[in-house]
Order: sequence, then C-alpha cells, then structure tokens
Amino acid sequence: MKAPSTASWISKGILKARQDVTEVQTRWDKSLIDNKFKVGDMYRGMMQQDPNVDWHILLEGNIARPRALFCLWLECHQRLATKMHLKKFGVDIDIKCCFCQEEETLDHLMFNCEPLKHIWKSVMQWIRVDRIPQQWQHEVVWITKYCKGKGKKCGIIKLAIAETVYYCWKYINDTCFGQIYDRNIVVNNIKETIIHRGWYIRKYREYIAQLLM
Repeated sequence: MKAPSTASWISKGILKARQDVTEVQTRWDKSLIDNKFKVGDMYRGMMQQDPNVDWHILLEGNIARPRALFCLWLECHQRLATKMHLKKFGVDIDIKCCFCQEEETLDHLMFNCEPLKHIWKSVMQWIRVDRIPQQWQHEVVWITKYCKGKGKKCGIIKLAIAETVYYCWKYINDTCFGQIYDRNIVVNNIKETIIHRGWYIRKYREYIAQLLM
C-alpha cells in the first residue's frame, strides 16, 4: 500500500517498514527452501537501500560531540524547531526572531541574523577559512565539496561546523528564554570545544597548535 501524500512522515515510515518486513520474509522463505541461511542476505534485506545524501560527508568521521552531530543532522534534514517550523505544525507562536524583527527561518537564524552571522564569520576566520556564509543549501554544497578529503583541515572544518551549529542553536534558545549573554562568549566556547576535541586526535594536533599561535 502506497502512503498518501497527505500522510505524516511517521505514517509513511510505518508503511515503508511493512514493505521492508515483507522483503525479509521473502528472503527467509527462500533460505528455508534452499536449506541454507545467510546472515548477509537477511541483513541486506533489513537495511534501507536508499542512496546516501551528499551531506553524509559532514557526519562521517566527524569528531564533534554527539549532541552537536545530532543538531547538525537535524539541520541537514531541515528539522530544527524554528518558530516558522513550529508555526507550520499549528503552534500559536510569534515567528519573529529573538534578535531582530525578521521571520525565524533556518536560513535567517544561521547566516542572515547579524549576531549569528558574526559568530560564523569569527569561527571561520579563526580556523583560517575564507568564507562568507550564504543560505544553508549553498553552504551544504560548498562544505561537501570542500570536505571530501581526509586531511587535517577537512576534519577541523567539519568539527567546527557541527559545534557552531549546536552553539548557535543553544544561543538562540537561551536568548528566547531570557538568558542573555554576549555573542563573543559563544565564539570562545566554540573555539575551546574545537581545541579540546581536536587535541585528543593525534593527526589534528599540529593544526590545532597553529590555530593557538
């Protein structure tokens, strides 16, 4: 049964899972007929066959904290609970950004809102990346192209992006709930986390040492 277009993502997932179970049952029946069970066949039957998205490079080998990686994963899926996103779900909420009067969308928060744009630019300059942030989709394309290698700089950039997304999101929520503090504190927290996480990986120590000069 094909899920209707109006169905929720949960309903679509359940219907798709039923198709996956059917595929596993088919493989199980075949193993009984052949009298030969293969773990690999069953595993492949249970695994989703969807192709990898381009931005999977951002998460592979990323040494950022799990909470930061999860926040980055949500942003890549455009699932962060911005005020505009909550409004679409029927939540009665003021959609104005807590820093300005613009609508709180994902692109606005990460790269167009002045306090957060300052954070991004400060972090990028510190890790020696000459980049002016644009809209999120443009940034994802640039990051995936830039970080295809396994060099030191690629690893630090991926770490920096994940931690910056997390700290920016935390800064937004803290401000919304009345905890006001200077954006430079956020920049310093990001730098300290990058240093701490990167220093424990031997191949990144030289690059981290250069950033500390």
